[in-house]
Amino acid sequence: MPQIIFPAFCLPPASYFSELISDSEKIIDLGEHFVRQSYRSRFNILSANGPITLSIPVQHPASNKAMRDVRISYQDEWIRKHFNAIRSAYGRASYFEFLNEDLFDIFNKKHSFLIDLNIELINWILKILREAPQINYDKIYVVPVEGSNDLRSVELPVHTSPYYQVFSDKFGFVPNLSILDLVFNTGSQARTSLK
Repeated sequence: MPQIIFPAFCLPPASYFSELISDSEKIIDLGEHFVRQSYRSRFNILSANGPITLSIPVQHPASNKAMRDVRISYQDEWIRKHFNAIRSAYGRASYFEFLNEDLFDIFNKKHSFLIDLNIELINWILKILREAPQINYDKIYVVPVEGSNDLRSVELPVHTSPYYQVFSDKFGFVPNLSILDLVFNTGSQARTSLK
C-alpha cells in the first residue's frame, strides 16, 4: 500500500482531503518544521470581494521549530474577525447554518498549540464527509521511504470538480479554496466531489 506523508494543515483545500480519504497508508507529521505563510496557519475563503486569506497568528516561532511546538497567539481579536469574515462569505451558503456553530466552537476553545487546532479541524471535516480513514500521527519528523508520496513540501493539486459557490455569479468557479467552501456549499455531498 502506498504511503502518503501529510503536513498538518489548517482547513486546507479540498485536494488535501481527496488524498486523505484515498486508499493508502496515511501519516500526518507533527514533527515537521513549521513553514511560515503556508496552509499550516492559513486558509483561503471566497468573499464578496474575491478570495481572501485568513491567518492564525502564532507566537514568533524559530524557523526550525516543530509543528507540535508552535503556539497560537491570542493578543489580537482574530477569532472574532475570522468569524465575521466567514459569516459574511458563507452566511448564504446552503449548509452554513448546519455547520457554523461547530466550527466556531472549535475556534473558541482557544487551543494553545496550532497542531491541536489543525488536527481538530481535520477531524471535524472528516466527520462531515462521513469518512474515518486510518491516520497515523507521528511526533518525530517522518523520513520518507522509497515510493512514498511526501506532501509536506509540494504544492497541492488544484481541485477541479466545479460545484456551486455563493459568489459564482460574480467570479465564476474559484478553485483551490479551503475545504470550508466545499462543505458550506455542498454539505456531506462534498464527499462525492472529492472522490
